[in-house]
Amino acid sequence: MKLKIAVIIILVLVVGFTGWRIWKATRNDSSNTTSQEEVKKLPSINGELVDEDKATRRPIAVVIENHSDSRPQSGLNEADIVYETLAEGGITRFLAIFQTKDPKEAGPVRSARPYFNFLSNMWGASYVHAGGSKQALSELASRVHKNLFDVNEFSYGDYFYRDTERYAPHNLYTDIKDDQRKLLQKKDENLWQSRIIFQTQTTAPEQIIPEITKVTLPFSTDSYEATYTYDQQSNSYKRFIKSIATIDKNGSVQVSPKNVLIMLTDISTNPNDDLGTQNIKLTGNGPCFLFNNGKFKRCNWEYLENRHVYTDAEGLPLVLEAGQTWIEVFPRNRQNDIKWQ
Repeated sequence: MKLKIAVIIILVLVVGFTGWRIWKATRNDSSNTTSQEEVKKLPSINGELVDEDKATRRPIAVVIENHSDSRPQSGLNEADIVYETLAEGGITRFLAIFQTKDPKEAGPVRSARPYFNFLSNMWGASYVHAGGSKQALSELASRVHKNLFDVNEFSYGDYFYRDTERYAPHNLYTDIKDDQRKLLQKKDENLWQSRIIFQTQTTAPEQIIPEITKVTLPFSTDSYEATYTYDQQSNSYKRFIKSIATIDKNGSVQVSPKNVLIMLTDISTNPNDDLGTQNIKLTGNGPCFLFNNGKFKRCNWEYLENRHVYTDAEGLPLVLEAGQTWIEVFPRNRQNDIKWQ
């Protein structure tokens, strides 16, 4: 009888100890899993936390046109950063930078300009374009910009396609995922030195009290007058050209960035170029205006150590909302033409 009791006690102890080991191991595995999941989330170039493989991969910068015949464009709503500035004859053009999303269609793709070369190099991006101005192509050929990977459609035609429902030159597109990402992999050009330029935050909706709900940038004619209207529900700025919504052809959604940052700088027509290309100063420093969370803030920009640094009026780092930012590069001598209310 005593032997049976002893055996039972031993069995209980063994089972209990084994159960405790299993519980402890399970708990440790759970903690490790959570820890690993947390480590995998890193800030992207737009400040949002995304999977590590997306946050550390090379951005892809695509020159996208804004001629009236190119609208609606594809991919603008899926870009992390979009620059807009003047091209020739009062027409504006975009440089859309993709890191976190890979739209199946981006474009219409147009030609390079020196200032887009500069910005793409600043981000260390893969630079997607179709030809370019004489100066832009000369810079790219001479490898002045060492941080970018040049993807000219004239050299990599297989990674672009034409939309037969539109006419040239407003019908050239690329697939970011199946064309451009695969090209980077094939050419072993995936390596990228992280370049986080913006400090970001995410503001709770209950903390937002809108003060400025509309900003207008009259680049030239009505066809290129960009207007942003603040939407408190989404805490974003709905974009319009005059009164017509800027729609992304991918999904037919209105472009609505979290931040509108206006960089004021010297812009003039190049007297040595028959095309009437623009000289746009992106080095040095200058003032800027920030619109986010329904508010307006004066700020400053400066080019330091191969990147733009943005500070508020007190000289502290400028803080943007995590999410898409549109950077409007606007003539400094026309800053009084910008209206907000």
